[in-house]
Amino acid sequence: AANTNYSLDVIAGQLDNNIDLQLFGNAPTDAQLFHLRRISYQDIMTGSELNETRTIVSLMNIKSQRFLDKDEGSNNVHQFGTLPNYKNRQWIMHNNGDGTYSFESVAQPGCFMTIAIVDG
Repeated sequence: AANTNYSLDVIAGQLDNNIDLQLFGNAPTDAQLFHLRRISYQDIMTGSELNETRTIVSLMNIKSQRFLDKDEGSNNVHQFGTLPNYKNRQWIMHNNGDGTYSFESVAQPGCFMTIAIVDG
């Protein structure tokens, strides 16, 4: 089960590019709120049969209005940019079936972050 005592957080609620994310105790702050936006669907075919449909999304921090970005050359995820149309700001959303979702980097397949999504 997901540990709901912590949230994904932009360090100190900063507004700049290249600010890393952290896990931080839940707090009622916009630095811990993200807008999930569907960008597209991607059909994965096996021969002539549909095997899977993937949902491609972006995640934007509510406070900074910047997107979660997979830092090239490292395992860090930081906030960067105000446009979601770059692959390092796009994520394949996987429902894990246990209240959590994994987000796989489009720019770096096989690189995941797993989080619980809470409506609020």
